[in-house]
Amino acid sequence: MAEIFLARERSELGAARLVVVKQMLPELASSPAFSELLIAEAKLAARLRHGNVAQVYDLGRHDGLLFIAMEYVEGLDLGELLRRCSRERVPLPAAFALHIGVEMLRGLEHAHRCPGPDGQPMGLVHRDVSPSNVLVSFEGEVKLCDFGIAHANESGAAPSGAIQGKAGYMAPEQARGDSLDARADVFAAAIVLWELLAGRRYYRASEGQSLLAVARQASFQPLPLSDLPHHEQIALVLGRALGSDRSTRTPSVEAMRRDVEAYLDRSGLVTSSLRLGAWLREHFADATVERRHRRERVLQALDLGPPLVLT
Repeated sequence: MAEIFLARERSELGAARLVVVKQMLPELASSPAFSELLIAEAKLAARLRHGNVAQVYDLGRHDGLLFIAMEYVEGLDLGELLRRCSRERVPLPAAFALHIGVEMLRGLEHAHRCPGPDGQPMGLVHRDVSPSNVLVSFEGEVKLCDFGIAHANESGAAPSGAIQGKAGYMAPEQARGDSLDARADVFAAAIVLWELLAGRRYYRASEGQSLLAVARQASFQPLPLSDLPHHEQIALVLGRALGSDRSTRTPSVEAMRRDVEAYLDRSGLVTSSLRLGAWLREHFADATVERRHRRERVLQALDLGPPLVLT
């Protein structure tokens, strides 16, 4: 649907900052439906002002193509972080997994209670809470992003019967195409945290079975035994949030956040954004920062213009 670019925004007085630009693909430029999706995403995300949500700065059009300019978060998304941990055999400490979970839930909590133009909560549902949409910066910040398929409550049913989102993180009602509320995001966030702690996928399809079919069934998987202090308490927290019947599921991301924080208090695990950032920089920052430096050098060269050739 869109291409992603790293760009530099410069003010009239010369102040500059790096931004991420999400630009509609040229082949979709003539599609009113895709234009409406991108515009709706920008308008929804622009209402969200919270430290755990990646900010949207601008919505515009360049050479006939719509774009969104967003906050650049220097770091990794959770999917990339888990792949790097696996490839480099660096285990993610449980304290940091839980810290990321709490911060992710804070961002969702803000989105769920965010007011619309009338001052009333919009009833926003993200619908795509997954590792690729949770960013972790090298300063230890955790930010939720990509509200491309988010909808307010009045749009709760999947458009035209379409099922949107990543099957590996869907609540069963979402996998069936039912109308959704915030409890679908509770379920997805619980899968993300379960996977951070377990180090493996929650949903696993057998041969010949689709992941969507697994999500529709949503058979409960207990958190594997580990050396976590008071393991049974965090397993119970996740068990409540992963209830296949949403009427008995943890009712809100706020309630889930409080449950996880209560576990952290009891467990004695020590965590903070500063500690998480230091750990990320120690293990994973070099390659990412070097890529960014190369891009900045290209931007600086473009600013200088073409080379002067003396004859």
